[in-house]
Amino acid sequence: MKLEHYEMETNAPVAASCYCLSGDEATCYFFGYLGIACALVFANLGAAYGTAKSAVGISSLAVIDSSKIFQGLIPIIMAGILGIYGVIIAVIANSQIKQGGFSD
Repeated sequence: MKLEHYEMETNAPVAASCYCLSGDEATCYFFGYLGIACALVFANLGAAYGTAKSAVGISSLAVIDSSKIFQGLIPIIMAGILGIYGVIIAVIANSQIKQGGFSD
């Protein structure tokens, strides 16, 4: 099994290089895009879970004291911001992956 090293054209310190055991440079792109998809999915799942838990909390708060409902909206808004943050990170990571630039 031959270990080949490919340099990627990027300024990001984490994704600066890719080691492929198979010698196929498409494998590097597969795992790169898989990581981007996982980041996007998990960020939005976390935002959805946070929104659901906050909605349950604000519902119980409305039963106890209806004058504090607007103060309970802050966690829901913050959960939505975290979902948007995940989308922004996925777009930035996607722009860091460039086609070509490999030398055999």
